Amino acid sequence: MKLIKKIREVYYFVKLDEFLFVSSDKNFNLEDNVMFIASKRLIKEIYYVYLYIDEVIKIFNKKTRKFDILYDGFMGIRANIKDKNKFLLSNKERSAYYLVKDFEIKGKYDTDKNIAIFYDDLCVVNPHFLKPQNQLSCYKLGDFDNKIWHFSLPEGFKIYGKIQLVENVLFFTAFKDVNKYENNYGIDIRTGNVLWVYNFKTPYDGEIIAYHINPENNLSYGYGGRLYQVFDPVNGKIVFEKDMSDYYEQGVEPDLHRNSISDGRLWFVSGYGENAKFGAININTHEVEFIQDYPLELDYRFHKIIFHQNKLYVSDSGNTLHIFEKTSDEQV
Repeated sequence: MKLIKKIREVYYFVKLDEFLFVSSDKNFNLEDNVMFIASKRLIKEIYYVYLYIDEVIKIFNKKTRKFDILYDGFMGIRANIKDKNKFLLSNKERSAYYLVKDFEIKGKYDTDKNIAIFYDDLCVVNPHFLKPQNQLSCYKLGDFDNKIWHFSLPEGFKIYGKIQLVENVLFFTAFKDVNKYENNYGIDIRTGNVLWVYNFKTPYDGEIIAYHINPENNLSYGYGGRLYQVFDPVNGKIVFEKDMSDYYEQGVEPDLHRNSISDGRLWFVSGYGENAKFGAININTHEVEFIQDYPLELDYRFHKIIFHQNKLYVSDSGNTLHIFEKTSDEQV
């Protein structure tokens, strides 16, 4: 990959369809629908990108190419995973949600519950929106006095990381005793039934490391350390594994949590400072397409990669955005 541009004071970026939004210190646009936004409160919620400024939510409007859909007095959005035209707005007191359909407010629901997943008319609740928790509950929107189901983890376990929904399956990981014990779960969102569970204890004989969902096939992927893995979160089955020890011995140690999936590839970053690298695995062939050394200043690390309009975008911990394009002899 050939470096074509470096831009300083970049904090993070999110992609929505054909648009790439970059949190920066100033407003300007690049070609390929790349928009730099002078805000550190640039948020993506599944089908929406919005700004949260002074208790005002400003949603990006694809038609006008502006953040001009405004809601005053709200804290955040919870999109409906099944219906792209519906979402919930939480008020600033966290005491109520407002149902929005086609950008019009249709109803108000008084509750202080933290809704983690909004699917059809179901609301999966995690008791606290910041702290790791050991339980989940499900309610029907508008009936928060009656639980449809409740799930509690074994004693000592807490949910870490994002709770994801794939088809009808809630997919998440829980740890106990500072990662000494790890459980992975698949739960039916409608019934609360545990569909599958994996239990691991250090030193791990096995482990589920594939957390990055590819929406095109609903499989999850992961590459960390010596292992590349493909997992089916709907059926709870490991689909494919590959020993990557040869690359590991050459100094390629991908950060699992900085993997990303797009354009038919798992993108990964590795190392820091002089040993920084990035690369891609073709998720159809499971073969490494390329690994590129790219030394960074000091001990900076790369964040997640986004591949957008045939260009590779990756920022580092020094707040610099690096933009690459393929050379004529590359397949990427």
